Amino acid sequence: PYSVLKEVDGVNYVHIPHNGFKAISGASILYKVANLYACNVVFGHTHKLEYMHRQIIGVGKCNYLNVGSFMSDDVEHYMSHNIENYFKGVVLIDNTNNVFQLTTFPMNYMEAMYE
Repeated sequence: PYSVLKEVDGVNYVHIPHNGFKAISGASILYKVANLYACNVVFGHTHKLEYMHRQIIGVGKCNYLNVGSFMSDDVEHYMSHNIENYFKGVVLIDNTNNVFQLTTFPMNYMEAMYE
């Protein structure tokens, strides 16, 4: 679902987290998500690639990942009105012991590997 967290193996996935009825937005979106959720959250609406973690008393370590997106070739046109530091590719997450280990595969790398 677009705004509802879906938990899989201790990680919550959502297209864009919401604060009540409104999507979280703005310059410090990752910090806003971390202030609202005391759990592991992965989302991708903004097309950026950002990561942070924090220790929460009574909960433990929580990871927050703004994962970018897997986009088609017309990304430049689509993003021309938005941000310039978008991520285009795939991110693998290893969550062993509740520590996010991230492996990124930018689209141009994957295209070169499979030509």
